[in-house]
Formats: sequence, C-alpha cells, structure tokens
Amino acid sequence: MYLSAILIGLVGSLHCVAMCSSITLLIGGQQRSKKYVVQRLLYNVGRLIGYGTLGVLAGLFGRVAWFFGIQQWFTIGFGVVLLIGLIVYGSKSIHNPTWKPLLRMTTWLKRSFSKVYQWESSFKGFFIGVLNGFLPCGLVYMALIGSMGMTSFTSSIVYMIAFGLGTWPMMLSVSFFGGWVKSKMNLKTLKIVPYVIALLFILRGLDLGIPYLSPKLNLANEEQPISTCIADPQ
Repeated sequence: MYLSAILIGLVGSLHCVAMCSSITLLIGGQQRSKKYVVQRLLYNVGRLIGYGTLGVLAGLFGRVAWFFGIQQWFTIGFGVVLLIGLIVYGSKSIHNPTWKPLLRMTTWLKRSFSKVYQWESSFKGFFIGVLNGFLPCGLVYMALIGSMGMTSFTSSIVYMIAFGLGTWPMMLSVSFFGGWVKSKMNLKTLKIVPYVIALLFILRGLDLGIPYLSPKLNLANEEQPISTCIADPQ
C-alpha cells in the first residue's frame, strides 16, 4: 500500500513544481555552494517531518473510521466527490482554499515563512520545509485520506512519509535546477493530475484485490482484537 502513497507523491509533485517551487528557490545560500545544497536537502527532510506529523492526525481519525466500519466507503466517497468537484469546478479549485479556517492557517503560515526566511540558522531550510508540509494543499489532503485507510496507527504515519518521499525526485530537481525544470513543465499535464489521483482513490476503496492499486482490505485482522475482548470467558 505504501507504493500507492509514493505514486500519489510522484504524480502529485508535478503540481508541486508550480505551487511550491518559489518557497525552495528563496532559501538562502550562494548557488551550488555547500550551504546551498545543505539548506535544500534540509528543506526536503523538513517536509517529510511535516507530512509525518499530519500522518499522526490521520492515524487517529483512521482508527475511528475502522472502528465504525466506514473506512472503505469513506475512501470511495472521497474519490467520487473529488472527481465530481473537479469536473464541475476545474482542477484549480483544490489548490485555492476558501474555507475560513484554511485561509487563516494560510495567512499564519505566510507570516511564519517571512520570519524564518530572515533567520541565520543552519537549520533554516529544515524549518521552512516543516512549515511547507502544513500548507493547505488538495494533493496533501488526498494523501491524508489514503493515510486514514491504513490498518494501523504507525502505518498511517509511514504512509504520509512515503507520500513525501514520492515528491522528492521532482522537488529535489526544482531545488537545484528550478528555472530549467519549470520551463520544461507541461501545464496541460498538470491539469489532469488531480483527476488521476481521484481515480486512484476510487480504485483503492473498491477492494478489487489489485496489488498496490486496489489491495484487499484486511478487515478480519482489524476486527480480531475487538472480538477477542468480547469473547465468552468460559
């Protein structure tokens, strides 16, 4: 299942180039110097920590979903609603938060970015990466839904880290060859990315037994601890 997280990160990172490249390109350091390289590596490590932290929250919610037996339908429902929303409103809608709490969070994060950019700390890139992980982003939310569907709390966290690792090839390319990479991006390709991911979620929730894309959900193992607790003591 972790491969699906990596695939979401890999496919979704095509859009990250357009949305997040300005963040990494503003990190200090003379081009190609040791500081330049270290800061950009720390930035990407920081993003993993940010995504892992979100995985903690997803894991908590996921345990509740498994307990009530709604995980599979939740995953399918999310994919269907997302696909309908994309068809009706277009792909830009998932990257422009209009819900007030998200707008407040975005404003707070932008202020925090401004402060951290002024630091002289050797770990500045790391903290910028952590903040970046919390930026409201439709693609991250998709990964969180997948994380909620994992069969254990720990696997939810690992799922989000796997998603972050999936974004590394493209984001590291942007970190070191930003201008050249952006010039090679195909905007038409970016528009279909959310549709592909929506279909991946629907496939995953259908429980078709297709390795990696739609693996069988091991509900029996999840229910075992509960049945053991309520078994007749005799």
